[in-house]
Amino acid sequence: MRGILRISLFVFLKKELSCTPIQYFLQKKIECAKSQLVYSSRSIREISDSLGFHDENYFGKVFKRQVGCSPGSYRYRKYNPDKWGALGPKQNKEESE
Repeated sequence: MRGILRISLFVFLKKELSCTPIQYFLQKKIECAKSQLVYSSRSIREISDSLGFHDENYFGKVFKRQVGCSPGSYRYRKYNPDKWGALGPKQNKEESE
């Protein structure tokens, strides 16, 4: 019975969400991390530990792969949107020259 439920869950997630169960749970963890980075003063290590990433470097790699920037950069962008252009700090640097 367990095998059927596992297969059914896998097929459902793959069909409806276009991802595997592991990818789905990683996406949910990263969504939670994004929220904590913006709305809490917890360190990146504390956030990664609380979400079950016991290796901060692995958390950073997963976060960057899904979001496109490191957790620290994400937090910085959210708190300093005027200092970070659409394409990043290089764009702002070139504009000011």
